[in-house]
Amino acid sequence: MGKKVEINIVDGVKLGEAIKGKIKDEQGTKDKFKIFFNRDSKDKNIFPKGVQYFLRIFRGNDGRKYKDHKIINRETGKITHEEKGERIFNMKKVNIKNSRGLNLVGDLYTVDSDKLVVMSHGFNYDRHEKNEKFSKIAKRLSEAGYNALPFDFSGSGESDDSPLTIANYTDDLKSVIKWAKDKGYKDVILFGASLGGLVSFLAYDKNIKAIVGLAPSTDKAESDWRDKHFSQEELKKFEEKGQINYASKGIRDYIVIDKQYIEERENLNQKKVLENINCPVLLFHSDDDKFVPMSVSENAVEIIGNKAELYFTKSAGHAFLNHIDEVCDKMIKWLEEKI
Repeated sequence: MGKKVEINIVDGVKLGEAIKGKIKDEQGTKDKFKIFFNRDSKDKNIFPKGVQYFLRIFRGNDGRKYKDHKIINRETGKITHEEKGERIFNMKKVNIKNSRGLNLVGDLYTVDSDKLVVMSHGFNYDRHEKNEKFSKIAKRLSEAGYNALPFDFSGSGESDDSPLTIANYTDDLKSVIKWAKDKGYKDVILFGASLGGLVSFLAYDKNIKAIVGLAPSTDKAESDWRDKHFSQEELKKFEEKGQINYASKGIRDYIVIDKQYIEERENLNQKKVLENINCPVLLFHSDDDKFVPMSVSENAVEIIGNKAELYFTKSAGHAFLNHIDEVCDKMIKWLEEKI
């Protein structure tokens, strides 16, 4: 039956510390063991977050999964995730300083190439993105001969704390681009999802070889954007304190959002963001995106001109979770033609 390791998750206890404290001594052993999450928390996302932590700890920092492991739903008895304990790619964790002296953490998937795809995550996620989406895309890119670097913006994931503003995120990405050039990467390509797509365009300079955007939010927020994203209590706190703690969809318990972020989103000028882009651009967008209308990318292509291409997809939503292979196939073929 194996060793039973119980992890009790309650409000006020940091999830990552609880999991690491229980299973760190199990890494490298040959004993089989079971982990049970005892849910005693009001956080409805506590189990998905626990799964994320579990998978990342067992994969390690170099792409090795230390043990064969399964995740089983005790109520249904069904296996929801299963992996073998083998090296699946060459990956190492890297630390990059931004211009503000803060540490940014990334996963560098390495191949013998001078091409690097820098991957910027969306609002309220981290370098792995929803359902490990960025990890999957990075692996596909490395298999196709591209180095890939998904990283955590400041205030997200494992990077140093900093309030979320578009200006801060743009500084972060510019710092990563500088790091890449200093490391000798000849062809730097930017890949960004949603907010990360916007930041990719804002961080563009003449040395960038191409930009790929996954439902990028390149235009100002719609009139009802505040009410869709924030409660009345949160909006009141913005006015009173200038910042709020916002429940994270990544591995953190919360991120800190500055009021400046709202002002930046609502005052964004799409033409100014895009009019000076002078590299090949590929945009992905779906007809049923409920967060960023497809018209935003249609207008973006018109502004950028013949250097830009819009790849239209049906029923992929905002996250493209069931269309990752389609996105990768198209992007890799497009990059081969453009770079």
